[in-house]
Amino acid sequence: MLDDSERDELHEIQRRLRAEDPEFAKSLHTNARHLPRPATRDLSRRTYTLLLVISSSSALIMLMAGSPIIALLFAVLAAWVWYAREHPYED
Repeated sequence: MLDDSERDELHEIQRRLRAEDPEFAKSLHTNARHLPRPATRDLSRRTYTLLLVISSSSALIMLMAGSPIIALLFAVLAAWVWYAREHPYED
């Protein structure tokens, strides 16, 4: 799987190829095999980071508000998001 920067670089290479030799790029596109999109569990790293920030912030807010049980639940959610971000889903 490609990360966001690699995907952007690939799109840039494809754009330059289409600009330089449209016939060659067209022949590649007609013979290309389209792979299925990744499962919804394979979220982008940005999404995991956003979820991590939200869950850990919520844990701190709940702890300061005097709700340690809810804070613990948000902390567990943050730990799960951290694990899921570092170990992407693979079949």
